[in-house]
Amino acid sequence: MAFKLDKNTFKWIMIAMVAVIVVMVGLLVFHAAGGFSFLQPEPTPTPPPGGTTEEEIGPWGDKSYTWEYNGVSHTLNLYISKEIYQRYQHGISGTLLPENLTDYIITAGDGGVVADTAGQIKRIITQQGYTDDADIAGLALAFSQSIPYQTDAETGHSSAYPRTPAVLLAEQIGDSTDHAVLAAAILKELGYGCALLYYPPTYDRLTIIPDATALGLISDDDSDRPVYTAALANTSTTLPVAPFWVVDTNTKGVPVAAYNGITPEIFTEESFWTGKHYTPTDGKYPALSLTDTLLLKESNNLTFSPRDWQQEVADYYADSWYPSGIGWSMQDKWQLYQQFVTFEDVPATLYTPWGTAVHNATVPWRIVYQITGMDDDAQKDMTPYSDVRIALYSYNEQTGTADLIKVFGWQGLYGADKYQTVGPFSPGSYAIAVFVRNAGVDITLQYHGKDGTSAYTGGI
Repeated sequence: MAFKLDKNTFKWIMIAMVAVIVVMVGLLVFHAAGGFSFLQPEPTPTPPPGGTTEEEIGPWGDKSYTWEYNGVSHTLNLYISKEIYQRYQHGISGTLLPENLTDYIITAGDGGVVADTAGQIKRIITQQGYTDDADIAGLALAFSQSIPYQTDAETGHSSAYPRTPAVLLAEQIGDSTDHAVLAAAILKELGYGCALLYYPPTYDRLTIIPDATALGLISDDDSDRPVYTAALANTSTTLPVAPFWVVDTNTKGVPVAAYNGITPEIFTEESFWTGKHYTPTDGKYPALSLTDTLLLKESNNLTFSPRDWQQEVADYYADSWYPSGIGWSMQDKWQLYQQFVTFEDVPATLYTPWGTAVHNATVPWRIVYQITGMDDDAQKDMTPYSDVRIALYSYNEQTGTADLIKVFGWQGLYGADKYQTVGPFSPGSYAIAVFVRNAGVDITLQYHGKDGTSAYTGGI
């Protein structure tokens, strides 16, 4: 049977073909526009290798550091992951300082941050041909010192725990403890035995020396710094350890000389007992005794040529003396200052049983006396019968006993200096007896102090 295409059928076929073409074009446009993807969750973009995405902005990610040593500029690049930063962001054990500060010298479990840092520094050491410990450690310290230095009070960081090396490298700012921890971690990777020297907050006359931390390296080189002795627990093993400051504490108002006058608490890391010693090629220096340099300076019968740093310590602790408010004047014959509190049962070693003054000192102090007059009846400026005698005792308040420390004073001999300072003496409880014969004397107790006071705001 023949198929007959009439005019009406042809019309509908043409309409259908146009509709199919419109639908196909619409589908193509719809597919190009993403189809139904608006109903699907947006996929997480894949971060570029060694980088971070906008959604993960934080202290982590790619870091670049530039520093200079021996006139040569160096650059070091690191990647610190978000996971590693957040792992140590709030310390390693809650918010309290660990028993041993070296627990924060983390060189494993940090995503290879410290190992990468030390590896790049090691390549620079090789490129520069450094073989001397002074240059090897110096390059590492210069890198650590290039990280900006701010106190916890200035950055808002909790003072309950230090930053780990990875966190410090991520945040690129920290205090003295943070910097010492970072330097120790890098030098440990370079093979050195490391420790941390913690200087607790110390009352310093009219102010406070805030707590701070220095890197400790095995060294008996006392040419630029003091040398202490570290002892391995439960053994007789000891090693000399010297402080290497990674920050300039002077920018916070406290020079290193202040800390060199304080005995630090020494925290040794495991590497300290197996690592390399710091030994400059210009030779070792015999470690001097840590005898108080102030007392050495006071002694007239000791020949003592201090190192520069020791002189700086002596200068720091001898900068100012202030009246304590305790003083008296006496004339004529043997007398004692009567306004001081007296105590009973005075030992027979005292000159007299009724007039010893008790003085409780909480800071270093000294005695200043000046001869002011002579007995008018003597009719001469000098006489061997003129005498001022001061006896100083350490006084035990629990037992009420006094032990003689020294006797000093003035006699009317030719050339005798009428003005003298005696001390300094350590903080403690003392008994003082003063006697005058045929003379006059003004005596003042002075405290070691600075201009004004400082508000203690925590470690630096």
